[in-house]
Amino acid sequence: MAKKKSDKFLNNNENLPISVEIEYTPEQIEELRRCKDDVIYFAENFFYIVNLDEGRQKIKLYEPQKEAILKIIQNRRTVICASRQVGKSTLMTVVCLWYALFTEDHTVAILANKEDQAKEILERIKLAYEEIPNYIKAGVSDFTKEQLRLTNGSKIFVSTTSADAIRGKSVNTLFVDEFAHVRKEIADDFFKSIIPTLSSSRKSKLVIVSTPKGTENKFYDIFSNAEKKKSNWECVKIYWHQIPGRDDAWKKEQLEAISYDMSMWNQEFDLHFLEDGTSALNLEVIERLKNMCRPADFTYDFGDYQVWREPEANRVYSIGVDAAEGVGQDYSVAQIIDITDPTDIRHCATFASNRLQPYIFAEKLNQIARSWGRPFLCIERNKEGGQVVDALSEVHRYENIIHYSMKNDTRGVYQNLGIFCHQNSKYTGIMNMKYFIEHLESVKIYDMSTVKEFETFVRKENKTWGAKKGHHDDRIMSLIWALIILEKDIAEKYLEVLEYDETGKPVRIADPNQELANISFYNQGDGNTNYACTGGAPAPVIFQMGKGIFNYKEHDMTKYAGNGWTFV
Repeated sequence: MAKKKSDKFLNNNENLPISVEIEYTPEQIEELRRCKDDVIYFAENFFYIVNLDEGRQKIKLYEPQKEAILKIIQNRRTVICASRQVGKSTLMTVVCLWYALFTEDHTVAILANKEDQAKEILERIKLAYEEIPNYIKAGVSDFTKEQLRLTNGSKIFVSTTSADAIRGKSVNTLFVDEFAHVRKEIADDFFKSIIPTLSSSRKSKLVIVSTPKGTENKFYDIFSNAEKKKSNWECVKIYWHQIPGRDDAWKKEQLEAISYDMSMWNQEFDLHFLEDGTSALNLEVIERLKNMCRPADFTYDFGDYQVWREPEANRVYSIGVDAAEGVGQDYSVAQIIDITDPTDIRHCATFASNRLQPYIFAEKLNQIARSWGRPFLCIERNKEGGQVVDALSEVHRYENIIHYSMKNDTRGVYQNLGIFCHQNSKYTGIMNMKYFIEHLESVKIYDMSTVKEFETFVRKENKTWGAKKGHHDDRIMSLIWALIILEKDIAEKYLEVLEYDETGKPVRIADPNQELANISFYNQGDGNTNYACTGGAPAPVIFQMGKGIFNYKEHDMTKYAGNGWTFV
């Protein structure tokens, strides 16, 4: 009695034969032999992938991919450090399916940091299996989301990377994907668990694949020791530029996608192992900024308020604010920058004090901001910042306060004025700052205290940045918020964007709402002698004599008197 179709194929799918019962031609036998003897031949002639642009097609292996596959076949321990988008997962799928098809009773385990990622890799293997001609296949007995089991006794299963992922299981080949992203404590326990299991077989293989992610993890330890020939691991590096078609234009496109984050590029494309604690800005950039620094032209409030450039009519200003408790620890800081030309941003003034309580700081901000023409205030509203925002809005009736929340944020705190600082908004602000300071080199900073904070404003484990322990980042954070108004979504909301650069950043803007007519002198209100411009072009900043705050010189008075300055 002839077998029914459902008896021959799993799930009634003709690409999933339960057993392969055919009469082989000499040509098919030769193909089988070549596939079994040569994994590269098998892949290039029978392994299919889904190309996003062209659909299903036979895989085209590049030389670095071929070299990596052969290293895996030839060695028991292989660690691969690969750039993003070089097909490292493809290497795993090719080798896994080749072993399962042409080796009896061979168990392959694929572990990934996330369950969905592991299942995605198995889906690629299952797709490739279905596309192979049936005469090349071993029969299939299980075809689920977690495993592919063949009738030759071999199987491929997937799981997340954990200490007990393969505990109690016999595994011949183990692939671990993106191992650098596994938490160190889990990675350590994982290795303690699997090494005894794998060591029980003289032929077992362990392959670890990842992009770099800092130096405080097991992947870095394994790869660095292999690279120095201090272990029995074979190491492989695959760079982005080794893949055909990856040229400078491709690099530029990728840099745009990551907002010109050179730290990310160096790590995930150029395969640098960046230590935690790496400065947010390149050290050469910090040195360049230091060379711009100079003493302030005017100093007020016993040194708290320093001014390098006076307010001018027909300019667009932004003030970034980071508030503190005012108890002698962290500083409440306001950074005033001139963003009239985003390709030539000038630092104008800095106010920094660790002695003002939030409501007093708000009063000071109101006084300072009005002397600059009521520009936009970009205030971090976390903790004390919320008090400052509310005081400015409700008490001082200051209207030009930026509201910024990440897209899809629906919680009530995000609906308030100000900038709520959380991981996403902070990361966006830092990437925006790095673009203008590091990539465009358009920001001129004159305050040495601000620049020195960059030396201790470092990369953290969670891919963002902050001050080293015992240091401050208040000047940096206020500068980040001052520049956030040039982030595309915010700029389009509050400014008139006249032109964008190729990355979508505004490079020509206007602010039709700024009250330039209200630019006036800065009045400290402490009874000291002040000077203000009463005629001619607006000259809004005053200086005062006495208390060593500003060293009065006769020629200064003569110069300002000639420009319309009088006693007030």
